[in-house]
Amino acid sequence: MTVRANVLAWVLGMITATGCTFDPSGVSFAAAADDGGARTDASADASADASADASADGAAASVDGGPVDAQRIDAVPGAPDAARAIDAAPPDAAPPDAAPPDAAPPPPPPLFCDSADVTLRGCWRFETLTGFTFFDDESFYDALTTAVLPTLAPGRVGMAARPASTAITPVDSGQFDATTSLTIEAFIRVDRLPTGSNSMGLFDADGQYGLFLYRGGEVRCTGGPVGMVSGAALLGVGTFTHVACVYNGATLRLYRDGVDVAATVAVPGTLNTGNIGVSIAGNAPSGDILDGLIDELRVFSSARTPAEIAAAAAR
Repeated sequence: MTVRANVLAWVLGMITATGCTFDPSGVSFAAAADDGGARTDASADASADASADASADGAAASVDGGPVDAQRIDAVPGAPDAARAIDAAPPDAAPPDAAPPDAAPPPPPPLFCDSADVTLRGCWRFETLTGFTFFDDESFYDALTTAVLPTLAPGRVGMAARPASTAITPVDSGQFDATTSLTIEAFIRVDRLPTGSNSMGLFDADGQYGLFLYRGGEVRCTGGPVGMVSGAALLGVGTFTHVACVYNGATLRLYRDGVDVAATVAVPGTLNTGNIGVSIAGNAPSGDILDGLIDELRVFSSARTPAEIAAAAAR
């Protein structure tokens, strides 16, 4: 009894020392309500948990400046997060307006042989000779009555015509008549100049008007009753040169390569008319054949302006 009593007393002492109470029924032990040690441990545990929670919240707050946002957990202090940066970006600039449509192309140059020009009496580009007719790319043509056909050779523009033993003679039914104004123009390349008193015809409407080459490269333009104009050394050998004669009712004028080189006051009156005959690269009705090439020949019953003559010479 004494040993058992001592053991029991020791156990009760240990229980008391640990802050527990013993239910004598042997059912349970229970923590004393006023156990200061238990409260101390509980407070420490609570304080540790609260500190941990506060530290976690503080860390989250330091990342995003406030409560943790599940959608913005990667925010950077002092700068908008990715979502805000995207939202804050200015809207895409509107696409540039479509480029303006191309400017309308310039109108095509006027036809060289423009059959709509009622003052154009004859036009020959000498591009194609089919049978006894020159057909050009601008649908202007004249039939020929010449006995010996010319040949074609490279010209100033495209092809040019070289007369044979006779002049090139288009059909003359009065279409070459001009009365108070006239223009004759062509590119000429001379292979040999006339000598002595000889001449070479460039264009001749017999008894009406004509353009002729003399020795030394002199060119003369005759207007029958209204007079004549001449220019010295206008043509040389081996080079295409543009020559033009213009009569405006008061003055006869010569041009070389678009430049006014000679003029004379015309005799008052009008040019002769008729259908006696016309020769290209020769004298009408015969003879004085051009030794060379003729190209881009036009005859008008109007006086072309200096600008129009210069434009023709620049072809």
